[in-house]
Formats: sequence, C-alpha cells, structure tokens
Amino acid sequence: LIFFDFRGVHGDLALADQLRRYITELMPQSGLFLVHVAGISTAQGPPLGFLGQFVVERSGEHKDQLDLKHGGTGAIVNLVRLFALRHRVDETSTLGRLERLQAAGQIQPELANDLAEAFEFLLSLRFRHQWEDLRAGRPISNFVDPRQLSSLERRLLKESFKVIGRAQAVARQ
Repeated sequence: LIFFDFRGVHGDLALADQLRRYITELMPQSGLFLVHVAGISTAQGPPLGFLGQFVVERSGEHKDQLDLKHGGTGAIVNLVRLFALRHRVDETSTLGRLERLQAAGQIQPELANDLAEAFEFLLSLRFRHQWEDLRAGRPISNFVDPRQLSSLERRLLKESFKVIGRAQAVARQ
C-alpha cells in the first residue's frame, strides 16, 4: 500500500504527477481493488480487548508491550490512504489527506479531527519512546509497555485506539 504514497524526487517530476493523476482517477472505479485495500486496512483491530484493556504481546522480546506503529500509526495511515484512494484525493501525507477529505465532505469532521489528533499523539509517543531507547543504548523499537505510561497517556492511548476502531468500522461499510 505504501506505493500510493510515492513522490517524484529526480528527473522529469511531471511524470510522477501524471501517474498520480491517473491512479487518482482510476481508483474509485476499481471496486474489487478497494475491497482488498479495505480488507488489509481492517484485518487487525486496534490492540484493545473487549473490556477496553490493552492487548499486549504475550511472549517473546516484547512481552507485555504493544506495537505503536502496527496497531496505531500504521493503521491510521492505511485507513486514511484507503479513504483518499476511494474519494480521489491525490495528497500523500496522512494529515493532508484528512484535511482534503474533510474539505471535500468525504469524511465526517469529527472523525477526521479525531484521527488527526490520534495520529499526532501516537507519533509523539512513539518518537519519545524511540528517543528514550536511543539515549539508553537499547535497540530502537515501536513497542511500549503501557504500564510505564502515565495514567493520562494510557487514557489517550485507549481513546486513540477507539478512534481507529471507529474508522475501521467506517471502512468496512
């Protein structure tokens, strides 16, 4: 799916623009392909259990941790990319796509705002954790132990995951 975020960086950049316009026009007509993209974007729900508890890794190197990229920022990127492909939005950044989708009336303003805030929160939490890994000489990862977060961060993390769940429900429809 990352292919759809391409940008021209060298040579005749107009070729990249032409390809983007072609794909943007083609995608809404490609129902079966969009169904597959929706399937990928909704295959794994956010790491929250039935009672709203975090679902963490049960064993291995990241035991008792959750993946902020796979279950968080990556999920939002894929969902917003799907909405952009479906509604002919040729922007490549996640926040830019949300703005364009909202301006075009293709996503509810509340969902767009919530997704943007969740994305920014998850990114900042992920980057802060990675900075701490770097400073401590640990391998940099996307995993965090929710027990090491403040109570406010845990609440914001749960709310961010709930927003992802809502967006996945929209994508399934």
